[in-house]
Amino acid sequence: MLKTLKNPFFLAVALWLAYGVTMAFILPAFPVDETRYLTVAWEMRHSGDWLLPTLNYAPYSHKPPLLIWLINALWSVGGLSTTTARFVPILNVLACLFLTRKLAQSVYPDRPTIHTLAPLLLVASPAALIYGAMIMFDWLMTIWVLCAFIVLWRIVQ
Repeated sequence: MLKTLKNPFFLAVALWLAYGVTMAFILPAFPVDETRYLTVAWEMRHSGDWLLPTLNYAPYSHKPPLLIWLINALWSVGGLSTTTARFVPILNVLACLFLTRKLAQSVYPDRPTIHTLAPLLLVASPAALIYGAMIMFDWLMTIWVLCAFIVLWRIVQ
């Protein structure tokens, strides 16, 4: 176990999980964005309409429903709560750590130090510390951007 934590990548994952889980249990839902997204997720669950998200029962179609679907999927497992919903962004940041490492391995194949330090820098960034446990679309977008960078890098190579 101690040898695993000496690897900066696994240290980044462990630090993020400890921080994220702590934040999941102590942060309230922040108005305006988080309460709005939780309301949309609750209305989707309540209405049973998984294709058209609503806010105050009016169509809420200017945001993609993936975040709302993920919140509802976790609610099905962990129960209806803000704490359970907070695990969506926490898992999204975890995915970003893995994808950041993958991108670093693609761009710098001969520099293993960068492969392990890049995710650690991401975890220590203000963006992750401030917004990492907030229920927002930003980390989902980051996942898709990282995937696009990885694919584009492979195409260029």
